[in-house]
Formats: sequence, C-alpha cells, structure tokens
Amino acid sequence: MPADLLYISANLATVVMFENKIGGSIGYDRGPEKNQFARQIDYLVNLRTGKVKRAAFILISTRQMLDAQWYRRELSQSLLYNERYTTVPGYLMTWEDVCDATTV
Repeated sequence: MPADLLYISANLATVVMFENKIGGSIGYDRGPEKNQFARQIDYLVNLRTGKVKRAAFILISTRQMLDAQWYRRELSQSLLYNERYTTVPGYLMTWEDVCDATTV
C-alpha cells in the first residue's frame, strides 16, 4: 500500500512516512512481519542502506481512536519485529494536535 504522505528532505537525507488511519483495517496479513505497517516500515528500513540517514514512520489518527487502543498494538509489534525500531522509529500523532498546531 502506498504511503498517505511522504516527506523527503531537499538533500535526500531524511524521509518521513505518514500513515493515516481512521477506522479502517490494517491492510495485508495481520501479523507484524507482513501487515501494512510492516511493509511500509521495511520500505523505510531499506532506504537507510542508501543515501537516507534518517527515516521515521508516523501513524496519524484521531485521539479517540488512539485512546481506544486502535492500531497501537499492531504498530508496536511491527516495530519490534526484527528490531525494525532500531533503524526506523515509530510515532503516534493525532489529528487534533495537527489542527491545534496551526498559527497564522
């Protein structure tokens, strides 16, 4: 599954993948070795073998969904599998925080 949003720095040294989940299921196999998060994180892990010095995965959802434990366990297990977290850190972000962060 393609990324919902991919940030790539001008010098190609940093890549951040954002995956938006609001009530949908996690694609592919349910296991942490092959689910949607695993495939996306593995893509970032593979980028680290080249020019990319930093890569991160950010799961973004609503506060209500994350508080209800949606997606947390699957992301955590996918990061722990094969110690992916040592190469690509994973973060949780809420849409409420994004909307509150805007200033003009």
